[in-house]
Amino acid sequence: MRWKSCLTVVVCGTSLVVGCGTQPSTPIVEPVPGHMAPGFSLKALNDDGKTISLNDLTHNDKPILLNAFASWCEPCQQETPDLVQMASKYAGKIQFVGVNMTQDDSTADADSFVKKFGIKYPVLLDPNGDFMNEYNISGFPTTFLLSSKGKVISVHLGALTEQQLQVMITQALGK
Repeated sequence: MRWKSCLTVVVCGTSLVVGCGTQPSTPIVEPVPGHMAPGFSLKALNDDGKTISLNDLTHNDKPILLNAFASWCEPCQQETPDLVQMASKYAGKIQFVGVNMTQDDSTADADSFVKKFGIKYPVLLDPNGDFMNEYNISGFPTTFLLSSKGKVISVHLGALTEQQLQVMITQALGK
């Protein structure tokens, strides 16, 4: 009989925490795989301050890998060598773009980060947190894989291993 009481408490407690019904308790937050990514227009750190938009990137007709990072973020530092290596290996096939969360970082530190890791792909600055808000960044790094048309293919929160990055690239190239 005691187990039935415990089971009732667990079931009722779970219902309070998780909720009931088929509708999520909070709305689905973009960007979601299968949906179009939010637009953005940000200044590039390493391209004479040129502004680059998602619209600009989709005109290149290549998948896009967006990596949101901060220079002080340890997991960002851990994954960056693999990103740089894969960007070089897949140059002309996939567009790698870094987005520095400059609102929580600084342009000078972002610049030092780019130089330290030898990043050759565009790195954009998000000084007002617009990208961070539109893309609902909840932690660093966060990586978005987009189709050549700007549709979200996948989202990864946290550092990517070389193997995970390779899986994303394979997915982007449809192999």
